Amino acid sequence: MKLCPPRRVANVYVFCVLARKDGSRPDPLLLDDWAFHVVRKDFLDRDLDRELNDRKSVTMSRLRDNCQNAALVAFSVNYDELAAVITRIGKQGGGGRPK
Repeated sequence: MKLCPPRRVANVYVFCVLARKDGSRPDPLLLDDWAFHVVRKDFLDRDLDRELNDRKSVTMSRLRDNCQNAALVAFSVNYDELAAVITRIGKQGGGGRPK
């Protein structure tokens, strides 16, 4: 049996990072201690794959450094905003924080 090469199947990916802004110890049970980064598949496929080559992981700094199209990525989204940002980036390709 021949295996297909790995590929991304979702249109939008959400990276979740546990970190408090004030530097104190984060609590994983508090949603305010999480930052959500929404990334459209187009950005990962086109812009990031070119930089990653054969690596299987990515750091947040590499994501930020390689993001040239704000319509494909939204960084540091609050949990309350997450659904709206996912919908907007997934359907319209709009990035940034909701107004």
